[in-house]
Amino acid sequence: MVSPLSDRETPNAASLLKRQIIVCAAFCGLLAVITGSLYWQSRQREWTLRSVQAKHRLDIAYDLIAREIDRVCADALFLADQPTVKQFSQGNRGNLIDLQEEYQRFLNRKQTYDQIRLLDLRGREMIRVNYSAGRASSVGDAELQDKSDRYYFQESLPLCPNEVFVSEFDLNLEHGEIERPLNPVIRFVTPVVDTAGETKALLVLNYFGAELLDELDDSTRPGTTMLLRPDGHFIRNPNEDDSWGWLLGHDRTFPKRFRSEWERIDAIEEGVLTDSGVFAARRIPLGRTARTAFTTQRLDTEVSPSDEYLGADNRDSIIVVSHLAPTRVFAASNELLNRLLILAGCVLVPVGIIARYWSFATLTRQIQSRKIATSESKLRELSARLLRIQEDERRALSREIHDEFGQQVTAINLDLKLAQRNIASDNLAAHLDRAIAENETLLECLHSFAARVRPAVLDDLGLLDAIESHLSEFQQRTGIPVVADLRFSNKDIPDHIADHCYRLLQESLNNILKHADATKVSVSMSACTDDSSSVTISIQDNGCGYEGSASESGLGLIGMRERVDLLDGEFTMTSDSVDGTRIDVELPIDSYHTEEEPTKTQTHPT
Repeated sequence: MVSPLSDRETPNAASLLKRQIIVCAAFCGLLAVITGSLYWQSRQREWTLRSVQAKHRLDIAYDLIAREIDRVCADALFLADQPTVKQFSQGNRGNLIDLQEEYQRFLNRKQTYDQIRLLDLRGREMIRVNYSAGRASSVGDAELQDKSDRYYFQESLPLCPNEVFVSEFDLNLEHGEIERPLNPVIRFVTPVVDTAGETKALLVLNYFGAELLDELDDSTRPGTTMLLRPDGHFIRNPNEDDSWGWLLGHDRTFPKRFRSEWERIDAIEEGVLTDSGVFAARRIPLGRTARTAFTTQRLDTEVSPSDEYLGADNRDSIIVVSHLAPTRVFAASNELLNRLLILAGCVLVPVGIIARYWSFATLTRQIQSRKIATSESKLRELSARLLRIQEDERRALSREIHDEFGQQVTAINLDLKLAQRNIASDNLAAHLDRAIAENETLLECLHSFAARVRPAVLDDLGLLDAIESHLSEFQQRTGIPVVADLRFSNKDIPDHIADHCYRLLQESLNNILKHADATKVSVSMSACTDDSSSVTISIQDNGCGYEGSASESGLGLIGMRERVDLLDGEFTMTSDSVDGTRIDVELPIDSYHTEEEPTKTQTHPT
């Protein structure tokens, strides 16, 4: 057997500190490697993501503007090709009202155009229909204006049939003054021709640009979208005060804010990282177009400006710029680094504690192994003792059955044989009477024997009646008064718990009878069926108490403790020579219950 250990056996303090320092240093190095690797990988992934996002935002803005230009060009060509406008431009002024109503219906339905105008070849307005406050209205002859000095009129005069001139993005002018509030427009001009292909008038369609600019402001993707003139002035900038500088008279331009990026504006379509952030830019040609049809298919094919646009140069274009501020380029990576550093600082404290515990655990492993070996030795000894007790119990049962029951059965057999032999004599009745009496004695012995092994009342009537019966039998057999306080019903306690409760009470009374020399016993038992349901048992005697060694090594008490541990309960015993011995047991009850039955309470000497 392994010798028991002393509670004073503890690891050496110097060894503990040395192991703790080694573990903490190794962990710090590992943490630094992991943090650096995660930060570098996050930074690389974030740059890839940001460049893709900048290109994606640029593509979306480019497609949106180019598709809108195509759509408006198609509307302009459609309006210019209507028979009503062709007849009017050729001198048929009788359909003026019909043409005005047609334009009003068009503007009311579309709701994206500011004006439709029809100019003669001298630049004078023949028809103007305005759209304002959700309603289209025609302008009287007195309010028609001369637009001959406007650049879009002058550049549209050479247009051929099915050609459209797309003006730059600027602000609408009324009577030579900028309209307030600001009204961004793009003018689409196309000729109205007769059957011979000769230009008779120019149709001008003013596209309302505010909605287009608002659509470019997409908060679902990081960054901002800017629109620039070819000279670098802002058409659209997140800071509205920077926009329309060439018309409003200020010089806040893109080249002044981002000089190095402006110098390579036509070479950063795929995105570039600078000190000012991530930039991607692409140019949308405007001006005079020779296309005869406008479809979205053009947006999917790269076409040279010389093929697509006649006379277009950098002056007739819009530059779309996608920009992400430098503070947001690696914001997620920097945030990750900060969190990793904070996490590392927070982890170091528990790591030091864990390292201390691990060091202590490794140095005490040998001590714990010796304690485990001692415990296993005790368990083997207990198992051997339990086997001996089991064999002794079987031997006693066999002897009792043979000596007592065997003798009574033999006597009954002899009386029956004598009755058979003397069936015709006067002794027959005496033999039968004796056999019947011996059989009744045998039955009483069998009932008593069965009750000692397992009382039938526990299965037939339940735990409450079984305990009452056992306490009554204990008092009658020993003469020791028993005061019982039983506060539960049979429905409160499941059967598998009831068996253990009965055996715990039975073993406690046997120990009192054998060892306590008591003159009084108190038994209380109750069941609590709330959220934390449990059974509590308390047995108190006024005997001489247990000595320490007896209470620790007695097989009866060991068996009781094992039963309680098996049910995850609590077992407490206090004993002294003055107050006797008290045993308290608390057993948890399963959460399910059957229907309630009235609680039977008994508080009297059994």
